[in-house]
Amino acid sequence: MESSRKITFHILVEEDEESGWLTGICPALPGCISQGATEDELLENMKEAILLWLEVEDEKHRRRRDMSGMIGQRELAVCV
Repeated sequence: MESSRKITFHILVEEDEESGWLTGICPALPGCISQGATEDELLENMKEAILLWLEVEDEKHRRRRDMSGMIGQRELAVCV
C-alpha cells in the first residue's frame, strides 16, 4: 500500500466578471487549471485536477525509467 502525504499547493483564483465563475491555476504544476461556481467547488475541483496532474506525471516518469529497449548513451555537441 502506498503511503499518503500532504503537500500544500498555492492556487491563484480569478473570477469571471460576466459569469461569476471562479478559475483556479496552480503555478507549480504547468497546465493544472480548473473552475467552479463557488470557492468550495473550485477547491474540490482543483484537488482533483492536482491529483490527476500528479498521476499523469508519475506515469510519464515510469515510462522514462523503463529502459529495456535502450542500447546505449551518446554525447552530441550542437553548434548554435
